[in-house]
Amino acid sequence: NLRDKRKDAADFRKIVCAMEICDQFDSDIDAFFSFIVGILLVENLDFEAHEKSFKVTKTEDLEDIASLLKVQPQAIMEFLTMAHDASRRTTSKSLIPIEQAVPRRQMLTTLLYEKAVGYMLEVTNAAIQPRDEDALRVRTVSSIDMCGMQLGTLGVDKPIVGMEALMGNYCHERLQLHVHNLFSSEAAFLEKQGLDQHMASPGEDNALCIKVFEDEDLGILASVKKQADLENGILREP
Repeated sequence: NLRDKRKDAADFRKIVCAMEICDQFDSDIDAFFSFIVGILLVENLDFEAHEKSFKVTKTEDLEDIASLLKVQPQAIMEFLTMAHDASRRTTSKSLIPIEQAVPRRQMLTTLLYEKAVGYMLEVTNAAIQPRDEDALRVRTVSSIDMCGMQLGTLGVDKPIVGMEALMGNYCHERLQLHVHNLFSSEAAFLEKQGLDQHMASPGEDNALCIKVFEDEDLGILASVKKQADLENGILREP
């Protein structure tokens, strides 16, 4: 079902209102949503082979996106088509084949969204801090996903991987295993009834991934518990 456009409009107005409460000027709000539009348009980029790499099919699309993101078109193309190797003393670049065009586009979209979320968190956290400089407590709004923890404060918009991110990953893997087991049971029932079990294909089993977390001796959670049991310092086993 398509989303109700009226609901989208109402949600948009709520976001604009929240940004105004966070002391954002009209120019700031316009720039932010222009950035979001630019991100959405990145996913519409089409590519064609060019020499040993690829290029954007429509140059005007790239220029429009660059204008919305406030960057040079060449910078976008370099990110999409060039791989940077900083493992040596000097950074080297290599061309990316057209087979990797779509994954690179998705990577660019992800990085841009991270910056947008980081900006919103930074603006929000600045607005909710107590005005009294001598206040004993501060307030923090954060965002968590499977990739890490984002605080978006103090000019830092990179994901901070910590306990929150670890447990977020663990919960996600546990939920995925639960869904897998439900589909496995359904597939077994269909097979018993002589029906096509592929209608309830369980997908890939991630039990080994859960074992990485839960193994009593070598699991991640067991290692975390060992560290938590220490009063201070780091446990270093031979």
